[in-house]
Amino acid sequence: SSDMLGCGFFKLWLTGRFDDMGYERPEFDADQGANAVKEAGGTIEMHHGSHTEKVVYINLVANKTLEPNENDQRFIVDGWVA
Repeated sequence: SSDMLGCGFFKLWLTGRFDDMGYERPEFDADQGANAVKEAGGTIEMHHGSHTEKVVYINLVANKTLEPNENDQRFIVDGWVA
């Protein structure tokens, strides 16, 4: 959906902006990715309005989810779910 493509990180990944870093493009669209996260027990947080991520965290600590900090914007992926 257009809302999900509003996620700057996913949009860049989907459109190949990380190709030169060796990250293959996903074989799923934004809605399929969101559904997989939900089926695994995760949640999707939608941030509306203008914001800029300062940091991308790939969290590998099992069963731990870091809380977003609106005063120090960060994008968090719970990699342990995969």
